[in-house]
Amino acid sequence: MEAERNSAACAAAVVAAEAAEAAALKSSAKYDEKLKALDESNRSLQAQLRGALDESYQSSARAEALAAQIEEVQRGGAVASEAVNSNAQATQQALRTVELEKAKWKKAHEQVLAERESIAQKLQEAEAALGAAEASLAAAAESAERSGKEAVERAVRQTEASAKEEAAALRLKLAQAHSDGTALRAQLDSQAAERETLLSSVSSSFAPTSSASPLPRGPDVISALQASVTAALKRPEGWWAYSVCVAYGGGNAFSLHRRYSDFTQLHAKLRAGAPDVRLPPLPPKRSLQTQSKSFVETRRQELHEYLCFLLAERSLRLNPAIHAFLELGMALGHLA
Repeated sequence: MEAERNSAACAAAVVAAEAAEAAALKSSAKYDEKLKALDESNRSLQAQLRGALDESYQSSARAEALAAQIEEVQRGGAVASEAVNSNAQATQQALRTVELEKAKWKKAHEQVLAERESIAQKLQEAEAALGAAEASLAAAAESAERSGKEAVERAVRQTEASAKEEAAALRLKLAQAHSDGTALRAQLDSQAAERETLLSSVSSSFAPTSSASPLPRGPDVISALQASVTAALKRPEGWWAYSVCVAYGGGNAFSLHRRYSDFTQLHAKLRAGAPDVRLPPLPPKRSLQTQSKSFVETRRQELHEYLCFLLAERSLRLNPAIHAFLELGMALGHLA
């Protein structure tokens, strides 16, 4: 019985041992699993620690850089503060200057106002004086008008009479010149063939119309001198030449050609040599491109009247400039 109990106890012990072993094995497996989990957790923590250390190093570097930037900003702030203080001082000085200028301007403005009032007062006084002067002047003018009206009318009448006499004398001279020109044209009509030959040459040529008539002497040449601008010829070069027929008594005549510029030179010489003599104006000047035939014919007539007026004046007829213009050298040689 006891052996059975021992056997049963042994069997129970074996069963318990097996159960304990199974439990131990099961516990060992769980332990291994826990160790593995702990190992993995340890590796994860180490990785996190290394990451944290790296971030700490980076944060430290950033902190140092940030500290340097803060220090630089602080230095810049100090400089800016000094500049602001300096600007504030300058601004205060400028404000003080502005206040002084305002005070000066105000004082000057007050002076201007005072001067304006003084000027206004003087202006009123001047206007009053001017009114009195105008009234006095009006009275004086009325008196002078009454007293001097007859004298003015007499002076006007005298001036008008003098002008009329001078105009009449000029008209007589022009009429005489036109009459002389008409007579000369009638005389030259009988010499048409000879004149046409002379007109074809630019240089002057002498051609006495009567070989039987004796050549007049110098004084006779001057007294009988007549000239006429008879025609206008257009030269191949494009400019116009005016034919001047000169008659100097005894049926003697010749023709020569003169350009408008020759007349202007003669006019200038006469004005310089005889400043007291009133000369008629020359025809207007115009460029070659705008000189039509009608314009040239009108100019010819005006040059003819101009030349007749010159020869109607005895003082001008004796002028050497006209003698040279008309080439009277040979005819006047008898003076010697």
